[in-house]
Amino acid sequence: MSLQTKITLAVVACIAALFGALGYLWYQALDDSTDRTLKERLIIAKMAAQGMDHDLSQRLSQLEQFAGLGSVNLEDDNLEPEKEALRELYLYAGPLTQNVFLLDKNTRVLWTVPYDANVKGSYLSFYPNVIATLRTGSPQVGSIMTPTNLETPTVSLSVPVRNSRNEVVGVVGTNFGPASKFMEGLVQPITLGKSAYSEVVNEDGVVIATTKPGSSDSSYQITEHSDRFAALIKKGEATVRTCHRCHEPQGSAKRQKDVLAFVPLTTARWGVAIRQPESEAFAPRRELQKRLMTLGIPAVLAALAATWLGARTIVKPIKRLTAASRRIAAGDLEGSIASARNDELGELANTFEAMRFTIKDSRTKLEERAADIERRNSELSHLSSIGQAVSQSLEIDRILSDALDRMIAMVEAETGAIYLLDKDRGFVLKAQKGEADDLSQRAAEMEVGEAFSLSSLAGAGGADDSAEGQAESEARSSCRLPIISKGELLGSLVVARRGHRTFSNEEARLLAAAASTLAMAVSNARLFRQSQQREQEVEALYQIGVKISALLDIDKILVAVVEAGQQLVGSDLVLLSMTDEKSGDIYVRSAVGNRSDRLKHVRLSPGEGVSGKVITQGEPVASRDYLNDPSFPHLQLSDAVIREEGIRAFLGVPIKVGERVFGALCVADRTSRDYSFADIDLLSRLANQAALAIENARLYSQVQEMAILEERDRLAREMHDGLSQVLG
Repeated sequence: MSLQTKITLAVVACIAALFGALGYLWYQALDDSTDRTLKERLIIAKMAAQGMDHDLSQRLSQLEQFAGLGSVNLEDDNLEPEKEALRELYLYAGPLTQNVFLLDKNTRVLWTVPYDANVKGSYLSFYPNVIATLRTGSPQVGSIMTPTNLETPTVSLSVPVRNSRNEVVGVVGTNFGPASKFMEGLVQPITLGKSAYSEVVNEDGVVIATTKPGSSDSSYQITEHSDRFAALIKKGEATVRTCHRCHEPQGSAKRQKDVLAFVPLTTARWGVAIRQPESEAFAPRRELQKRLMTLGIPAVLAALAATWLGARTIVKPIKRLTAASRRIAAGDLEGSIASARNDELGELANTFEAMRFTIKDSRTKLEERAADIERRNSELSHLSSIGQAVSQSLEIDRILSDALDRMIAMVEAETGAIYLLDKDRGFVLKAQKGEADDLSQRAAEMEVGEAFSLSSLAGAGGADDSAEGQAESEARSSCRLPIISKGELLGSLVVARRGHRTFSNEEARLLAAAASTLAMAVSNARLFRQSQQREQEVEALYQIGVKISALLDIDKILVAVVEAGQQLVGSDLVLLSMTDEKSGDIYVRSAVGNRSDRLKHVRLSPGEGVSGKVITQGEPVASRDYLNDPSFPHLQLSDAVIREEGIRAFLGVPIKVGERVFGALCVADRTSRDYSFADIDLLSRLANQAALAIENARLYSQVQEMAILEERDRLAREMHDGLSQVLG
C-alpha cells in the first residue's frame, strides 16, 4: 500500500471522526436551542410576574406610608386628619383605583374616598384580606372579589394601622379594577408569536386575565392543569415544560403540544402562565435542522475531494525530503534543507538543527543538577541543624527560640515570630526576633491544611519621589506557615524580610519542612510536660490519700477532701454532698470557696440538681453552663443559691463503695468551662479515696460505739450482781 493511499485512508478516517463529532455537537446545539427557548419563555413569564409584583408592592407601600403617618390616630374622636390623608392617598393612587377606605379594628368603615354614604358605617368582614390583616398584623392582597358597592370584580389590598403601642387598631385598604383590565394591562405587552398567549391564574386555578383571542374578560374559567398551578403557587416554584392541551376542537387529528412557562407572584397567591404551540416555539430549531442537512452533504463530498488532493500535496515534499536525507547520509552536510510548512520535511530539518541544541541542553542540565544537589545539601544541613536544636531540650520556649534563629538565618530574613494556639486566648506570641508585632494578624489567619502563604506588605509610611530609599526600607515580604502535628494546628510561623526580594516557593517549602520538624518537637515537649503534670497529680493525690486516710473524724476528712479537690482541679468552688440516711434528702456536708452559707442549707431530693443527678445515676456529670442546661432538673431555691454564688460550670462525681452511692464530690467555676477527661479522672480518683476514708471513719465510729455499749453492759452486770449479793 502506497504512502498516498495510507494518508488518504487516514485522513478519511479523521474526517469521519470529525463529522461524527460535529454531528454530536449539532445535536447538542439543537438541545441547547430547545433549552434556550424554554428558558426564554420562563424569563418572559418572570418579567410579567415581576411587573405585577412591582405594581402591587407600590400600592401596598403607599398604604403603609399612610398607616405610618404621625397624623393618623384612630383612638381620638377627630377623623379630619385621616380624611385628608385618604384624599391625598386616592389622588396619588395607581391607575384603575376605584376607592380607598379606612376601617376600625371591627372592620367597620370609618371613611372612603370617593365618599359613599351607603358604605360608611358598614362592616367589611366579608373581605378575606381585611380579616387576615387584623389577624396577622401584616399587609394582605385579596383574591378577585366583587364588593357590594362596585359592579365589577376588583382586587383588594389592606394594611394594618397601629397605635403608639404598636397594637393593630384599624385597616387602610384600596380596591382597584376591573381586575381583568388591571391584569391584562400588565400581560398584554407580552408578544411571543401569533398563537402564543398569556394567562394570570389564582390559587384556585381560575383565569383572572388572559391575552388568548376570543376569551371573555369576565368569564373566569378554570384553567387547564389548575391543580398543578395551585401546587406551584403554594410552593412558590416556577416551571417551564411541554405539555398536551387537554381540550382540543372537535375533529382534531391529535392533541396539540404546547410550551408552558409558569411563574408564581410573591405578593399575591397568583401566577403568570405563558402558552405557545411547540411548532411555533421551536420553529428556529427546525429551520436550523434543514439548513444543516442542506450544507452537510456537500461539505462531506468537498472534504473527500480535498483529502485526495491533500494526499498528493503531502507525498511530493516527502519524496524530496527523502532524497535530501540520502545526501546527508552520504556526508553532504552543506546543503540546506528548506521547510515552508510544519510537516515531515520541517520536522526532519529541525531535527538536525536540534542536535547542537541537545548537546548544549544536556550540559546545562548537568550543571543545573549539580547546583540543585548543592542547594539540597545546604537545605538538608539547615534542616539537620534545626532538628538538632529542637532535640536538645524539652522546654518549649527554648525550642522555639533556637529554631526561630536558625530558620531566619536559613532564608536570610530579618524578622520572625512563632505563635502557639491557645484554645482560650487564640494565637499567643512565644518566640520573636525583630519587630514582629505587625505579623500577629497574619498568624491568626492561618488555617489547618494551609501549606504556606506568600505576600508583600507595604510600609506604613507614605513614600514620594524624594523618599524612595525610605520606601525601599519599609517594603516587606512575608511568609507564613502552619505548625501542624498529626492534623492538629499547634501554631503559626511567620518570617519577613525588608526590601522587594520576595520569598520563593523553594524557600517556602524549606520553611514548611522546618515547621514540620518544629511541630514534632513542640508536640513531644507538650507530651513531656503533660507527663510531668500527671506525675505531680499522682504524687499530690497520693499525699492527699495518706492525709485523709490518717483521719478518723468524718468532718475533718470532708474538709480535707474539698480542699484537695480545689487544689487538684483548680475550681472556684468545691462541695461535698451526702445523703441523709433518715430522710433520704441530699445536703451539702462540706464546701470551700463558697460566698455564703446558704449553700449548706439547701436540701435536694434524689435526682435534683447536680449532686442529686450524680448520686442517682452513679456516674460523673458535667455542664459548662448549668443554669441554661435543660438536661438538669432545676429548682427555684437551688438555682437562686447558684446564681448568688455566680456559678456557671459544674462537674460532679459519685462517692461510692462498691455499688452503694452515698455522696457526690462536685467542683464548680464561675465562668464557662469544658472539663477534660483528665479532670473527671482526677476528681473520680479523689472521690474513691474519700469514699474509703469516710467508710473507715464510719466503721471506726461504729466500733467505738459498740465498745462503749459493751462497757456499759459490763458495768450494769457488775452492779446487778453486787446488789444481788447485798440483798441476798
